[in-house]
Amino acid sequence: MNDLLLILEEFGLSKNEAKAYLTLLIHGPQNSSDLAYKASIPRAKVYSVINRLVKKDLVVLINKKPIIVDAIPPMNAFDELIKHYEVLTKNVKHGIDLLEKVRIENRRSLVLDKRYNIITDDIVTT
Repeated sequence: MNDLLLILEEFGLSKNEAKAYLTLLIHGPQNSSDLAYKASIPRAKVYSVINRLVKKDLVVLINKKPIIVDAIPPMNAFDELIKHYEVLTKNVKHGIDLLEKVRIENRRSLVLDKRYNIITDDIVTT
């Protein structure tokens, strides 16, 4: 279970958000008191944790009074994260291609410049 919490934290969740989300995945819909107890989150913090998870589209509010929430399935919940990293990967690859192009062009001009200097040195010394 600790491995799963670490994975969720790597996805950008706080420790309490990760515990709450994982608890909802395991136990299904929960009211705020049960979620706080089962996830070992202080009751004073459970509402802010729920609100952050709702804003991140990781949980859905089933009932407002009393508050009952459920986890959105991981394949749906992290779809945006996957898309974000796909775009980021594409941008990084494009940036690397541009940097490589600059490196190659500058190396070519450096080689040409050195050849030119050698030719002019020969002419000057003769």
